[in-house]
Order: sequence, then C-alpha cells, then structure tokens
Amino acid sequence: MIKTLDAGAFRRKLAGLCDATEGEEMNAEDYRELAGDFVLLLAICFNRKSLDAKTIWTRIDSAIQKGLADCDGEDISQFTNTCLEHVMASVNVVAAQEDCICIQTKLYGLEKQQAVFLLQYLAKHRMPAIVWGRERWENRKEEINAQKAMLEIEEARKEEVGSLNY
Repeated sequence: MIKTLDAGAFRRKLAGLCDATEGEEMNAEDYRELAGDFVLLLAICFNRKSLDAKTIWTRIDSAIQKGLADCDGEDISQFTNTCLEHVMASVNVVAAQEDCICIQTKLYGLEKQQAVFLLQYLAKHRMPAIVWGRERWENRKEEINAQKAMLEIEEARKEEVGSLNY
C-alpha cells in the first residue's frame, strides 16, 4: 500500500526535512522523570561561585531555552553541553560527581528518537520539569553538596601535590 502525504508532509519531504520521530507519537509521561533528572543535573552543576544562587531556577530555565534554540532538535549531546555551559558548570563536577555521571549516562544512552522526544517534552513542559527537578534537588541537596565539597577538596589536594612536583 502506498502511503499518502498531506500537503505539509509533502512540503517537508520535498524540502529534505525528515521526521526524526518516524511519525510516532510521544507519550509525555515517559519523559517526565528524565526531564526532572536533567533539571537536577543543571542544579547540581550550577556554578554558585560565579553566579548568584538566587537566580538558579531562572538561569536553568534560560539554559534549557538556549539549549533548545541552539541544538538541531535531536542532538542531546549539544543540547546538554549548551545548558551546562549556560549554568557555568565546572568540568570537575560534570565529570566526577556521581549523580551527574548517572544522569548523563541516561541522556547519552538515548536512541535518536528518544532524544527527540525528550527535547520536545522539555520544549512543551519546561516549567513542570523545573518544578520536578527542584523537588529532587531539595530532597538531595545536602548529600549532593557534601559530595561536591569532597570533589573540591580532592581537586585542591591534587593541585597542591602537582605544584610540589614542579
């Protein structure tokens, strides 16, 4: 059977634009938890030394908006990188903090279609995702801040030992 296209689909095909979701519908509930985890990642990585902590949630909101504007709609890696840069994330936290690694592993393990759905979910449900991410942050912030403090102490020790070796 030959698939028929409506006028809009025909124009997109003709223009060389493809549907990365392959016509499948997104179930929003499938992406709610991961969107909240993404916001938690940004809250963990928010650079409180360089940015005013009172602006954390507005900065995370603008990070998501910037990430969505800058990425091509399916590049989860570029989206994440843009958002992390916007909250001035420290590479030490991004690369070594337990929760950050776990969340990034989930994000970078998404199939292309799942990444598209997550980005669409964030575009349509940005505010609720921030609420759920903030709730996760509030429940875990003492533990996460203790982990980050340990990372900073470890990094300072490495720098101290490195300077002694010169």
